[in-house]
Amino acid sequence: MICLSFAHLSLPVYLRGCTSLPQEIQNFFAAWPFTTIQPAREYPHGPSLTMGADAKGRALYTVDAPWLPTHFQEDSLACALCNLSIEMIIAVCREHGLLCLHAAALRMGRHMPLLLGSNGAGKSSLAARLMANGHTGYGDDLVGMSGQGTALSFGIAPRLRLPLPPSPTLAAFVHSCQGISDARYCYLDPASVALARHGEEKPVSHCILLQRRQGADARLRPLPPQTALLRLLPRYIMQCGEAAPLLQQAAALAGRLPVLLLRYDSVDAAAACLEQYLELYAPIDHENAPCIALSEVRQAGTGHVPLPTGRGVRRRRPGKAPARQRWQQRSGVRVLRHGRQLFLSAPAGSALHRLNPLGQAVWSLLESPLSMAEAAGLLAEAFPGTGRERIRKDTARLFQDLCLAGLIVAV
Repeated sequence: MICLSFAHLSLPVYLRGCTSLPQEIQNFFAAWPFTTIQPAREYPHGPSLTMGADAKGRALYTVDAPWLPTHFQEDSLACALCNLSIEMIIAVCREHGLLCLHAAALRMGRHMPLLLGSNGAGKSSLAARLMANGHTGYGDDLVGMSGQGTALSFGIAPRLRLPLPPSPTLAAFVHSCQGISDARYCYLDPASVALARHGEEKPVSHCILLQRRQGADARLRPLPPQTALLRLLPRYIMQCGEAAPLLQQAAALAGRLPVLLLRYDSVDAAAACLEQYLELYAPIDHENAPCIALSEVRQAGTGHVPLPTGRGVRRRRPGKAPARQRWQQRSGVRVLRHGRQLFLSAPAGSALHRLNPLGQAVWSLLESPLSMAEAAGLLAEAFPGTGRERIRKDTARLFQDLCLAGLIVAV
């Protein structure tokens, strides 16, 4: 067994069962300093990476951490190292009071944009394409953020989903700087690319929300603060107890920094569009920017990180609760307000949930036991111009969402 101590991480990392792992670790974490130490008895169950063989003789890698309900098992070393780096980053954020964003980041001259978006939006591909133009990679997949909006580099090179998007420049860059890979993903070699070392800090200057659309021209559109807040919140990786600081930081970023939507198809065009904008950057006027509204309870932050194998946490489909069953606010639910926005966080939960005005009214009524049928009747009286069937369906869906989120309990 080999025990490693990484910078800014108090828990050691154990390597068991494979003599080639130290060299792979050295290559993968080239920008994250670490030393080999003697195993400590007080950390018998620290984060570990283990390699074995199953009955069919295939190599298997296991990643475990004290906070995980069960270990991850991968048949690809690239995916196993990705899982290990994710758990290490989350551990550093916990230890040092950082919030964690599912994002990529780059240092582009005097600017430091964050690239955010859902899985498949192209964060890593665009980051790598910009690195091919000489910009410095500052984070990929997970970025640690201080309360003042400063991003911390972990020294992890971009991981690209295969096949790569069409781009001769990106293909040539990846070919010349390719690191560990498998049939699904390819890492860039941290020793061959311009990559900020672990521990470097820089204030974020822009938040760029990516939206890939087939056939779309690359265009940047500014988002007003309220819309920006609702778009930023789902990008946070929320741990238990982080609801208030998470909302505070997201609101501060949305109110202080330019938040733009970059809709694109070609990664080359997207890179050129962003470079041109930053070169000519001027403060944005949000006065006439369009605003969207959410009409239901939406998850706004999650404690689950998408795994590199594509396995995600599946949400249960809510069952149909009896219309006459009475419900009440769950004790201990955290209520957070930002302007006219109302957010809820369940006790020991790892998500924020936003309520629209209708949801806020029902939530207030749920201070006392209330059934869906009673709530629908009260709303029908308050909104006589709205069809009763629509009110019934909307109320039923709201109750189901509140129940699924653990925000109300049957009484």
